[in-house]
Amino acid sequence: MWKTSKIQRFQKEFLSWFKVNGRKHLPWRIRRTPYGTWISEIMLQQTRVETVIDYFNRFMTRFPTIEDLARAPEEAVLKSWEGLGYYSRARNLKAAAETIMSDYQGEMPQRYSELIKLKGIGPYTAGAIASMAFGERVPAIDGNAMRVASRLFEIEQDIGDSKSFKLFWQIIAALLPAENPGVFNEALMDLGSAICTPQNPACPECPVQTECAAFKHGTTGQFPVKKRKTKVRNIYYLAYALQDPAGELLLERRPDQGLLAKMWQFPLVEIEKKEYLKLRETIDEGQRAHFAASLAESALVSEAAPDLWLEKEEEPFAAQCTPFPIGEVIHLFSHRRWHILLYLGKTEKLPLKEGEIWSDEERKRRLPLSKVQQKLDQLLAGPA
Repeated sequence: MWKTSKIQRFQKEFLSWFKVNGRKHLPWRIRRTPYGTWISEIMLQQTRVETVIDYFNRFMTRFPTIEDLARAPEEAVLKSWEGLGYYSRARNLKAAAETIMSDYQGEMPQRYSELIKLKGIGPYTAGAIASMAFGERVPAIDGNAMRVASRLFEIEQDIGDSKSFKLFWQIIAALLPAENPGVFNEALMDLGSAICTPQNPACPECPVQTECAAFKHGTTGQFPVKKRKTKVRNIYYLAYALQDPAGELLLERRPDQGLLAKMWQFPLVEIEKKEYLKLRETIDEGQRAHFAASLAESALVSEAAPDLWLEKEEEPFAAQCTPFPIGEVIHLFSHRRWHILLYLGKTEKLPLKEGEIWSDEERKRRLPLSKVQQKLDQLLAGPA
C-alpha cells in the first residue's frame, strides 16, 4: 500500500479532477438527501444512469418521503418500477421503508452498521448512504470501484470471488479521506463509469494514470480479474393473449416469490426446446399484422391450436387460437434467457382461479407489468 504522503497527494489530485468533471447534473446529487441517496443507489444497481434519471424523478414525485413509500400499496410501488427490472429491489424498498417507520421513527439510520440491517441494503449501498448522506468514512465498493482499484494496484484476486471483497474494502478504506469520504466514493464511481471502463479504458484522459500500476506496465486489459462465468439458462414458453366476448384479456399474477414476483402477464406455459423450435417455424410474418390488429372471429380457427396450454387446467379450456404464433419475444435476465411465442385467442369468460383477472386496456395500464410483458404487448399491437 502507498505511504501516507502519496495517499494524500492522490486524494487531492483525484478530488480536484472530480470537482471539475463530476456528474453534477444528476438529480440525486443536485439535492443530496439520505432518502434520495437510498432510492438512487438501489435504482442504479444493474441499470444505466441515463435510464435511472427519469425513473428517479417520477418515483420521488410519487413517493416523496419514506412514510409515503411505506404506506403505499405494493402494487403501486411495482408499477412505478415497471421497466427497470429486478423487481425484488422495489419490494425490498417498501419493506425497508416499513422497518424504518416502525424501528427508526421514520428517520433513515445514519451508520453503516444499522443501514446494512435493512432489507435490500448490502455492503455497497450501506457504504454509499453512510458516506454520501452522513459523512461516515466507509467505502462504497461497487464494480466501478473494484475495477479502478484492481488496475491501480494490479490486484490479481478474482473480483467475482466473495473472498476478495475484504481485500478491496481494506484498500479503498485506506484511500478514503477523513473529510468528504462520500465525495471520494462518488469520484471512484464516475472514474470507473466514464474513463476506467471495462473495455477500452480512456487511459490518456485518466487523472490518476501516473499512479496506476496497470497503466505503467501496459496490463490494463488484464484487470480486473474475473475467472468465473455463470452459464445462461435458456427457457422456452408459449404465451396466450386470450380475449373474452367483452374484449377483456386474461392476465395472471406471478407467484409472491422468485423472478418477476407479483408482476402481471399473459398466461405462460413452459415447453421443451425441441417443441418450441418446431412451433417457431410456423410463425407467419405476412399474417402477423392481420391477426395482431384484431381478434375477430374470422381471424381464428375453430379448433384450439396448439392446446399445450390446456395442460395447466384440470378441465379442457375451450378457446379458439391462431394456428400459429404471431411473433417471438426473447428476453435476457442476468442468468436466464426467456424465449416466448405469442398466440392469440378467443374464449368464453370462464371462472377465474386465484391470481387471474380479466382486464381491459385501462386496467392493464394500471397494473405492474414486466419488460417481458411490455414486449408481448408490442407484438399484440402489431407494427408501429
